[in-house]
Amino acid sequence: MTDLGPGDTVLCTATMGFGPLRAFVEAASSAGFSAISLSGGDYKAARSAGMSDPDIRTLLADNAIRVAELDGVVDWLRPLPREQGAGYGLDNPFFGHSQSEFFDMAGALGARSITAVDPFMGTVPRDEMAEAFARLCDRAADFCLLVHLEFLSWGPVPDPVTASDVVRLANRPNGGLVLDTLHLMRSGGLESLSQIAPEKIFATQFCDGRATRSSDPFTDAANRLWPGEGDFDLAAILRQIRRGGCWAPLGIEVMNDETRSMTPAAIAARAFSALQTIGQ
Repeated sequence: MTDLGPGDTVLCTATMGFGPLRAFVEAASSAGFSAISLSGGDYKAARSAGMSDPDIRTLLADNAIRVAELDGVVDWLRPLPREQGAGYGLDNPFFGHSQSEFFDMAGALGARSITAVDPFMGTVPRDEMAEAFARLCDRAADFCLLVHLEFLSWGPVPDPVTASDVVRLANRPNGGLVLDTLHLMRSGGLESLSQIAPEKIFATQFCDGRATRSSDPFTDAANRLWPGEGDFDLAAILRQIRRGGCWAPLGIEVMNDETRSMTPAAIAARAFSALQTIGQ
């Protein structure tokens, strides 16, 4: 398992827009990042382009880049549906990959952790979610992986308090949370941080945004602002979780019309510069 801490920075895959893996890794390294997150689609695209697992490992090593998170396992709670049902299709690089495939990827790439997320809308009893999350954690433990649960305002895990309850009820040492600041501010806000255990935040995804959502939740989540450009008090969020014992690396996940027209190198440089505005 890759060892990462609060001094490390992670360039999240959605920020890069799912382009060629080589360009992603080289851009992240040149910008100053120590790690990246990858989706199942990133890995499968690289393999389809002719890269072997040793080729990918060599690319990462040559650029001093580690794989922080694999994002994200969507069949931990229920089988993959025929259609996503939440504004996306299963051909999206994030979706349509089984947990077995993620474990194979983690072994091949030496990943630190995996994200568990359910983006399919609807409700599921909390105890059932806890049992399912515990099963995923137990399976991940065989691969020496951490597991972090992501909350989405439209899904069965709609806010940080629910996510924290699921993690607490599952009661697995390798089970924790991922803190995405957009989802935090849309489903509880800064005050909800006092209701979760910061030491259980295993991964972070920082971005900025407007105080009030002006579109549907899916469009909102896909159009984020760079840190320092919006209304979120990102420095306060970071201070609070660090004081509480969160030692996760600092990740950034920003995607919008601007990033979709930028080169990988420009995106990575902009992302690293934006992270510096938050402070540690």
